[in-house]
Amino acid sequence: MNRFYELSFLIVQMAFVGVMNLFFLMPSYASTTNVVFSGTLLDSPPCIVNDGKNIVVDFGEELMTTRIDGKEYRKKIDFTLDCTSAISSKQRVKISGNTTLFGFDGEVLSTPKDGLGIAIYLNDVRYVLGEWINFNVPAVPEFYAVPQKKDNVKLSGGEFHAMASLIVDYQ
Repeated sequence: MNRFYELSFLIVQMAFVGVMNLFFLMPSYASTTNVVFSGTLLDSPPCIVNDGKNIVVDFGEELMTTRIDGKEYRKKIDFTLDCTSAISSKQRVKISGNTTLFGFDGEVLSTPKDGLGIAIYLNDVRYVLGEWINFNVPAVPEFYAVPQKKDNVKLSGGEFHAMASLIVDYQ
């Protein structure tokens, strides 16, 4: 009885191995093809802002705290824009940074000087910080900065600064 069991087991094993060999040796009816991935890497941004240098707006050293009204001491945010590598003349720009709204006539860039912010204008219209402005090179939008004090605040003297990012993107 034991031999019968061993013999049956051996036959089943051989049959299994034979079927497996046939399975792997049978021709496959699947089709294969290559997948190709491609793209274009840009070596540098399509536009270079201000030759890669910081943009500095210096209001000077003689700002009278009593004359800061959101109009006085207006300065152009002067920068260069080289888009010779751009694929298209259609561009967009935005200025963003740490802002505050409370107590000011609109949103301003924050400064560490209590009660003082920097308002940004697009030409003569108050600019909404962080909003994309579409333009076509070489006509670059003109931005202006002006110190603004909080309503009903008496400013104290001393230095101030604010930081923002000017971002140019292509469309």
